[in-house]
Amino acid sequence: MSLLMEVLNKLKGGKKRASVHPFFLKGKDNLSGSSNKRVVILTGLALFTLLISFVAYYLLAEEENLIIKGQYTRQYTPGQTTTAKVKEETVKPKFKESSTNMPQGSGVEVQQEVKKDGTQPQKGKVPVEVETKLAGLPPPPPKPEQLPLPERKQKPTFDDLVLEADTAFREGKLLRSIKLYEKALSVKQDNTVINNLVVLYTRVGELEKAENLVRKYPEGRIIYSYVVELVRIGRTPQAFKIAEEMVKFDNTGFVSFSLGYIHESTGNFAAAGEFYRKAFEISPENYYFAFNYARILEANGKFYEARRIYQQLADLSLENDDIRNKVKERLRSLDRLIGG
Repeated sequence: MSLLMEVLNKLKGGKKRASVHPFFLKGKDNLSGSSNKRVVILTGLALFTLLISFVAYYLLAEEENLIIKGQYTRQYTPGQTTTAKVKEETVKPKFKESSTNMPQGSGVEVQQEVKKDGTQPQKGKVPVEVETKLAGLPPPPPKPEQLPLPERKQKPTFDDLVLEADTAFREGKLLRSIKLYEKALSVKQDNTVINNLVVLYTRVGELEKAENLVRKYPEGRIIYSYVVELVRIGRTPQAFKIAEEMVKFDNTGFVSFSLGYIHESTGNFAAAGEFYRKAFEISPENYYFAFNYARILEANGKFYEARRIYQQLADLSLENDDIRNKVKERLRSLDRLIGG
């Protein structure tokens, strides 16, 4: 307002002066000092702006360099777009050959170029193991070591069980022998195993188990073994009863021979001779039946019949040395008796 009044007064006074702000109407010394200050301020602003630009450029360039070297990765949220460009760099992977994992003839033929975006061209044969280091990706987890499987114990066979049971029986370990024979019988039905179990059951006092086996498997040799064991422990009446009951199953002569054995053990040689004869008639090829029939004939005074059977046995090539020697001895004895 004061400036307007001043201009009006000047017009009234007839003087024409330029309308200039009082700041610019100061003397030459003041004008020169103001100009220097303005220059200094503008220069400082320019330098500060240049410094800011340089720092910003440096930071951007450093970030770009880190991305290229694979030491820094930018995190993006799903759906976010970015204009950052990542320079593609090819990295030649290192191939590791392994004689245990790589099949024969599968050596490395080509080296694959793996780009930072994870794509790789399929050329030639692909190696089994490839070690690759991609920018920003963690190393693959180590493969677990394959420990050798523990050796599984083989299940014993039938023959193994029988052999071990026979050994235990010879060593006098009857209970262990029984367990092994029972295991063998659970694997396969075998008359020899059943026969041995009947004998062992009888010797350890398990008569019920022995008789149950005899009735379940009424085979002549098994019945004979049971009868002999019963007579051995003084149970002759029980032996005679089971033998008479089982004689209907006698298709091998063993049950008849069992009855002859029972009668001979009680001193009834005549009855024993009859059952030994039946056993010999059922199985004339059985040299054991023949020898015992000849022996009981000799005991009953029937020397010529006994010598005839002895001679038949002597003409055979007997594998049993004991029977063969006894036959020769009885022939010499009968020759002296008949000749005298």
